[in-house]
Amino acid sequence: MLARGFSLVEAMVAMVIVGVMVAAAMQTVGSARLGQFRTSLASTGAMLAQQLMTEILEQAYEDPDGTPVFGPEAGEVVGSSRSKFDDVDDYNGYSCTPPRTRDGTARDDLANWRCSVVVDYVKTTDINATIGSNSGIKRITVALYYRNARIAQQAAIRTAAWPSAVER
Repeated sequence: MLARGFSLVEAMVAMVIVGVMVAAAMQTVGSARLGQFRTSLASTGAMLAQQLMTEILEQAYEDPDGTPVFGPEAGEVVGSSRSKFDDVDDYNGYSCTPPRTRDGTARDDLANWRCSVVVDYVKTTDINATIGSNSGIKRITVALYYRNARIAQQAAIRTAAWPSAVER
């Protein structure tokens, strides 16, 4: 009579097959999680860039309080707060780690994030060419970084001819 049951060889083959299947399943799950993480980063970066860009575009083209100076005027920079910024170019060179609200409150949930802003005068005939004097057009670039990798970037054009929400 034949013995019924698994031999040692059959049990080992079954264990190898199950092990390969588990490894393949784990790799698939890991890839899916990485995809979700990257999508989450892209979404967060885009949202933060849009929030900061919206804030900037609501400002006046030039300083409404006096002689326009490119960049923040005296007294407008108070710690990490942007609350006294009143024109677009006040944001030039602005950077923060982590991103902060307009009043300077740090967003602790964004500890690995950094934002930066560059504002340039551009040619009236070529908005990709920067110039050193006021042409009536400023290009604003907002970038968001996660652990020093750029995740999102937005650019916008602001002209002296188009009033901000504050000026309307």
